[in-house]
Amino acid sequence: MQRPSVPEDLDHPQRLWARAVTLAVVAAAVDDWDEFTWGERGLECWNGGGSYWWRLKLFEDGRALLCGHADGSYTHDGGRRIDFLAGGPEWLPRERLRDDARGNLLGFLYWWQQGA
Repeated sequence: MQRPSVPEDLDHPQRLWARAVTLAVVAAAVDDWDEFTWGERGLECWNGGGSYWWRLKLFEDGRALLCGHADGSYTHDGGRRIDFLAGGPEWLPRERLRDDARGNLLGFLYWWQQGA
């Protein structure tokens, strides 16, 4: 049975970053349908089969952002789209995340600040 993730399911952002970079390096050596890009928005992964995507960004002040979508991500509650930004801190890149949410492309959103 699948259940929605909770923050305690995630490692510290530095460990997530190490895993993400390792995946990007491996993907550069093999054709696994994952395409990685690095830029201003962080490290992004898009699955060529359309099963998932994710973005991980670490900020210099210790904050972090992990967002994306995977098959089975919950984007609606009943008939209403879930507002993943509700209650979120002001520093979240809201415009970008709202663009991601259009068309049900945003299926999860986690942020890290002040040690949690």
